[in-house]
Amino acid sequence: MLSALSSTWVTLWGPVIAYMAMLFGFSSLSTLPSPPADFSFYDVHVAAYAGLGAVTARATGKGLRDVSWRAVLAAVVISSLYGM
Repeated sequence: MLSALSSTWVTLWGPVIAYMAMLFGFSSLSTLPSPPADFSFYDVHVAAYAGLGAVTARATGKGLRDVSWRAVLAAVVISSLYGM
């Protein structure tokens, strides 16, 4: 039972932790790569944190099928706190 719970936790929250690590890695660079044409750094920043919100909503909703407004609100709070 414990290994199934651990496997589920890793499946749900592993991408969130990896995504946060990626954001941390990019934010620690002294010079960021230029965004693609027609996009500003603001656009890329919004898209990056929207992605974090999406994977966090998946984790708080325990998968893609059961994402409720409560799970989305929790994802917004978690992502916002991480972004501060």
